[in-house]
Amino acid sequence: YDESNEAYNKIIRSVASEYSEKNLTLIDIELCFKNYTKKNGLRSGDLLLSDGIHLNESGHNLYAEHIIPIIFDYLALK
Repeated sequence: YDESNEAYNKIIRSVASEYSEKNLTLIDIELCFKNYTKKNGLRSGDLLLSDGIHLNESGHNLYAEHIIPIIFDYLALK
């Protein structure tokens, strides 16, 4: 899962960089999660349900804490 997810995210970053001049903003959740787990001595699985794919409560909280300020900043510009 991790290898295919990393490959997928690499493609997403590449596409986003091609459109960055057209006001496309990439919210890099993978990077956010990697930084958080490294800083806190966790594994990525600590933010997932037992299926290893879907976010658990901690994962959802981190996701929200990361994207909500970005969304509010974007809306303030409108």
